[in-house]
Amino acid sequence: MKLHSKILGLGAAGALALTAAFTTFAEPGPGGPGGHGRFGHHGPPDAMAHLTRELGLTDAQKTQAQPIVDAAQVQLKAIRDEARAKAKAVMQDAQTKLTPILTPAQQEDLRSMQRRMERHEQAWKDRAAEREARKAAGN
Repeated sequence: MKLHSKILGLGAAGALALTAAFTTFAEPGPGGPGGHGRFGHHGPPDAMAHLTRELGLTDAQKTQAQPIVDAAQVQLKAIRDEARAKAKAVMQDAQTKLTPILTPAQQEDLRSMQRRMERHEQAWKDRAAEREARKAAGN
């Protein structure tokens, strides 16, 4: 029975780690120098540049398309933010339920995993703020 408990605990901790990784890497990556997020070193794609390049948009079409693309990007950000909040709540609930079935050593490992994820999330937020500041400054 002890082996079964250990396997169950490791499986549950692994599932939690996979959930955390999925929610982290499902969001846009940090990009930019030193960033290796979803879009590699290049940051998120520029939707208008992509549309212009792929469809050969005229200047008049670009002028008409820009507000549509801008509105879609605002909506997509809201969707990502909502999904991120829901995922965080699910992960917290899972951790709360997992903790009592883990050994003290496993509980410490789980807390360590959580601290790493929090540091990763904070670093991502810091890089995102830097990108926004550069964008606002016109760089």
